[in-house]
This record gives sequence, C-alpha cells and structure tokens, in this order.
Amino acid sequence: MKRILLASVAMMVLAVAAQPVVAAETGAVLSSAYNLTGFYVGIEGGGGWGRSRQTDTNGTTSGSYSVNGGLAGGTVGFNWQIGPAGLLGVESDVSWTNIDGSTRSAVCSGSCFTKLQWLGTARPRLGVAILGRFVPYLTGGFAFGDIRAGQATPKSGRVGRWAVALRP
Repeated sequence: MKRILLASVAMMVLAVAAQPVVAAETGAVLSSAYNLTGFYVGIEGGGGWGRSRQTDTNGTTSGSYSVNGGLAGGTVGFNWQIGPAGLLGVESDVSWTNIDGSTRSAVCSGSCFTKLQWLGTARPRLGVAILGRFVPYLTGGFAFGDIRAGQATPKSGRVGRWAVALRP
C-alpha cells in the first residue's frame, strides 16, 4: 500500500513539474485541446461482500457469517481544471443495495441477519492530469448508509464513517 501511495505521489509531482512543450523550430507553445472543468453524472453497479455478527448483552456472539449482494446507483459531481494539469472536484453518489446475510444461532432466538439497504458517499478530490486525460487523484470524505440487523424484530440505523482513497 505504501508503494502504491508513494508511486502515485511521485507521478503527481512529475506531472505538476512538467511545463508546456515548446516547439524547437517555431517557438510555439503547444497546449491541450480539452478542458476537464464541468459537471458530470453517471450510473454505477457492482457487488459487495463482508462479514457480520451479533453479540448479546452477556457478550455471547452469533459467530461471524457472510454478507454479500449487488448494488446499483448514480453519481454526480463537478471538476475544476486548474492550470494545465491540476484538478479539484466534488462528488457524491448513492446506491440501492441488496447486500445481506444470515445465520442460525442461539444468541438470536433462531436466526440473526444483517442487511445493507443503501449506501452513499460525499467527498472532494484532488488530481493531476498525466499524459492527457489520465487523472490519478486523491479523495476522502464521508460514507453513509442504512444497515438493518437483528432477529425477528430488526434494529435499523443510519451510520456514517469517514473514508480516504487513492484512485487511478
């Protein structure tokens, strides 16, 4: 993980340090023919998996069990191109999910379950355009969702956590 982060930072530093190319014969400055500034929307889909467990007030656990399923949703964001290679942006997404699992256990009067109903994120981004439109970026923000867990009477709650990611 440290190697990936170090390599990504090194690529960003090199891209920022690169100056516009000057043609030797003409003295003309070559510039890019595109601009990354603007709004965007998109759709997303995929899957998720993990582990869950319930614990009673005495500390007895149901044991760990698998949760998995699919998700589909949408993304909206805005990017600002700064200079020839810099990029700032904001992005948010929300997805419906069908990620769930259950197990039989004495802790849960028969069956324990966990179900993630939906999830979303809101975050800024900072990137550097390398080799044209290839833009590796750093992002970090807030992740939130609706998780239902329990037995015959589910306990429901919206949860949120901070997250940071590096994406090429």
